[in-house]
Formats: sequence, structure tokens, C-alpha cells
Amino acid sequence: VRAIVAVSRLSADVATPKLRNKAAATGFPPRTRQSTECFGANVTVPIPVERIMKRAGYTKRAYFKILYNDYIHDTATMLVQGGADRLDASCVRADTEMVFIGDSIIRGMFDAWAARHEYNSSSSRYVPWGGVEKLENVIAQEIRPSTSTILWTGHYVHSWFEGPPSWHDDVSRSRHLLSLFRYVQNYQLMKVIWVSPPHVNTRIMQAKPPKPGYRKFLKLWGSIVGHARVFADIDRRAALKWNVVFLDRLVIDLHFTGIMCDGLHTNKDRPEWGCHASPAIEEIVLQKGLYALCRPEYEFRICTSRAAIEESHR
Repeated sequence: VRAIVAVSRLSADVATPKLRNKAAATGFPPRTRQSTECFGANVTVPIPVERIMKRAGYTKRAYFKILYNDYIHDTATMLVQGGADRLDASCVRADTEMVFIGDSIIRGMFDAWAARHEYNSSSSRYVPWGGVEKLENVIAQEIRPSTSTILWTGHYVHSWFEGPPSWHDDVSRSRHLLSLFRYVQNYQLMKVIWVSPPHVNTRIMQAKPPKPGYRKFLKLWGSIVGHARVFADIDRRAALKWNVVFLDRLVIDLHFTGIMCDGLHTNKDRPEWGCHASPAIEEIVLQKGLYALCRPEYEFRICTSRAAIEESHR
């Protein structure tokens, strides 16, 4: 159903799916500052995190006060903006179960899914997994081959702390994925949506008061942040080889970096910092996954302006 909702439009920016044969389209945000309304995420991007932090004296409460006053207009309302069709669970079989297996990033996606009544025509559940146990074993325990299932999963941040280090080694990660994707071919009624690494904003993490355990992230900053794109590309290639849906969460996180209360999660309120959750960001992640699953002939754009689209096609 196409819904066009006028909610304090600041510009002509839209979240519009474009045919993939438009080869010049990048899907990345333009370099110039713009206002954007995308499935309710009404935000001025890109957000100059370092500049705001400097004005805020590197404190979270002052940072988020400036952020909400000057850059964020609404990240809670989830309505279709512009000309994009908002997909729901009706694009898959009615008896399909949505299973989310993973860490807190995947949990945030599940929370957003469960909160939307349009999605709840299909059953859904979350299974925690931090990478210690083989994902193949978790799937065998949690999913029946006779059940129509959409599996949303991915693994990155926990591999630097709890999961086996082989998940953040280039060669070993490829082997893990190829083994996993080969295994899930046995589930003929299951479709896998593999979620790329997220973005970690350590500047927000370490702002006062710092996120608990932030020193671990700072120690590994170059590796966690620097390898995210490399591993996203590895994930994309492996998914393509085995006909697995690849969901590039990293490009969404980078587009909206500076919004996450703790530098990582969008689904957690932190009132003591004057920061609230941004469910519309998770909505964009879910919509990108649904477009890849149900409308693979289209490329789901992330709030790119019409001017940027026209420029990319010249």
C-alpha cells in the first residue's frame, strides 16, 4: 500500500526504491548536508559529531541537547515519507515465522519488528546468540525444516569480545559463512537475511559519562571500525554465491551516525543523557531487508535527495 504522509517536510528528500539497472546509483548519502525524511527518520544529515562534541564539552547530555535542537526533528514516528512503498509481512507467506538470531544489534531489529502491528500477521521470536556456539547448531535447535521461516541474523561486534576470534579474521570469516550458507541450503522453506557489521561510534561511547566497557572498544577501535567495511564486502560476496539475502546495515548506520545513544544501539533510551531510542532507524533496516527479500529487482535507497539521484545519473 502506498502511503504518502506530509510530516513537517524540510526538503524534497525521499526514500525511494530505484530499479537496479540504474548502475550509477550508489545508495550512499551525498556529501553535502541535507535534511531527510525517511520512514519517519526526520534528521538533518550528515551529523557533524566531532563539531557538536566540541561544543558540548565532550559530555553526552550537552551533545544530545544540541543534537535534538539543531539536527533531529523526529526519529520516533514511523510513517512512509515521499514515494516509497512501505512493505509489511504480507510480502511473504502468511504462515512464515520470523526468527531473529544474534546479539543486541539483532535484538534491536526484533524489537522494532515486534512493535509494528503491521508485521505481526506472522509470528516472530528472538534467540540470543553471541557467536560462541556454531550458528548451524543454534539453527538446528531452533528451526524446523518443515516450517516456512525468514531468518534474520549476523555476527560481528561480539566476535571481538566473546565469540571465537576466527569471526574477525578475513579468511576464517569467509570459511564460516560459506559453511553456514551451505548448511542452510538444507532448509528449503527457509530464507536467510544476513546482516552486515554495524557501525561503532567510539566518540559518543567515550563522551562523559562513558559507556561501560568503552575502553575495550577504544583499544580495538582501529580493528572494529576499520574492518567493518571489509567484512561487509566479504559477507556480501558469500551471500551472493549462496543466494542468501545480504542486508547492508553498515551503510544505514554510517548515514545516521551520531544518533545512537551509546554509539552503537538505536533501540535503547538513555534519559539520564537526554537521549531517546530511534526506532525509525531500525525501521529503515527492516525495510531494506524486506525490499531485498520481496522486491530484489529494486534497490532501496536510504534517504538520498532527488538532486543527488539526478546527479548520479548524469
